[in-house]
Amino acid sequence: MGGGGGGYGAIARNHFGKPLFAVAGGARDVSIVHMELLAIKTALLKASSLNLSRVQVRSDSLLAVKMIVGTYAISWEVRWLIEEIRVLRDSFESCSFAHQVREANACADYLAGMVDSCVDISISVGCFPSALSTLVENDERGKKYIRM
Repeated sequence: MGGGGGGYGAIARNHFGKPLFAVAGGARDVSIVHMELLAIKTALLKASSLNLSRVQVRSDSLLAVKMIVGTYAISWEVRWLIEEIRVLRDSFESCSFAHQVREANACADYLAGMVDSCVDISISVGCFPSALSTLVENDERGKKYIRM
């Protein structure tokens, strides 16, 4: 997304690696950590709307994870977002947060690149673009990601 904006994406999977939903969105003139937190919030809202009770959030933003779990000082610019995420977290039977290396986050990166405006979109699992389907299949097969 041009003009000082960017996109975010999130994909949810069951314990077998099969996708449950995918979301993407965009924002203008916000920090990268703000964008990462928007992705987490949007995914938690979608999981809640589907009545999922146990979720594990994996983000390639270690800073966002540390802010949410309380091991890093929260910037005033994202305090409201952290508070909303924590309220959502507490609405689930179980909700944990973990850092995941960027190389293992190709699906979310693909989704972030799909957005060209400041709107949120939800992508039906049966209507994934072929490139995203390939990424999901690679993950399901346990493709190894080499970190340089």
